[in-house]
Amino acid sequence: MKKYIIFILLIFTVISSVFADAKSDAILSSMKNKFESYATYRLNFLADIEEGAMGMDGFVIVQGNKFHMDIRNTEIYYDGKIRYTHYKDYEEVIIETISDTEASVSSNPAYILSSFFKDYDSEYIENITVSGRSVHRISLVPKTDNGFFTEAEIVLDANTFMPVSISLELPGMDHDIVFRITAVEPNVRTSGETFTFDPKKYPGIEIIDFRD
Repeated sequence: MKKYIIFILLIFTVISSVFADAKSDAILSSMKNKFESYATYRLNFLADIEEGAMGMDGFVIVQGNKFHMDIRNTEIYYDGKIRYTHYKDYEEVIIETISDTEASVSSNPAYILSSFFKDYDSEYIENITVSGRSVHRISLVPKTDNGFFTEAEIVLDANTFMPVSISLELPGMDHDIVFRITAVEPNVRTSGETFTFDPKKYPGIEIIDFRD
C-alpha cells in the first residue's frame, strides 16, 4: 500500500499545474475558478491501480493548504506545516515537515490548483458523450521528465467543469492507473482536528518522527 500513496498524491498534483492550449485553457480555468470559490471541499474517488484488482475507495478533504486523505487503511493529515501519514496496517505514523516547494510538487493534494499552468503541456482531444454525460478529454504531458508518468489524460464534465477521471501512463507498466472522481462536495464542515493526527487515540502506535 505504501508504494501506491505517491501515485495518489501525484494524481492530485496533475490537476494542479498545467500549461494549456487555448481551448484547454478555458476549460481548465473554469475548473480552477470553481474550486477556488469553495472555502472547503471533499473529493470522493475510486483508484484503479492494479490491473484486475478491486478499485480503492478514498476521499480527500481540502481547506486552503490543509488536507486530510483516507484510502484503504492509510490516512494522511496535513495542517499546513506538518504531514502525518498513518499506516493502520503497520500501526505506525510518519511525521514530516513539508515545505511549500515540496508540497507543490507531489506530496500535498491541497495544492490541486496552486501552481496552475506550470509543469504540464496540455492539448484538447475531443468532446464526447459517456454514459449520457458530455465530457471533455484533455491530454497532459510533463514538460520535463518527472520520473513518474509519461502521459496523462484528464476528463471533465462539459457542463460543470468538474474532474471526472484522470488516467496516468507509467513507464514499465502495461496498464494505466485510473483515478475516478465519484463525488465533489463543496464547503464541507471541518475543524482543527480534521487536519491533525492525534496519537493519543492510538495507544501503542509506533511514531517515526523525521522533523528536524
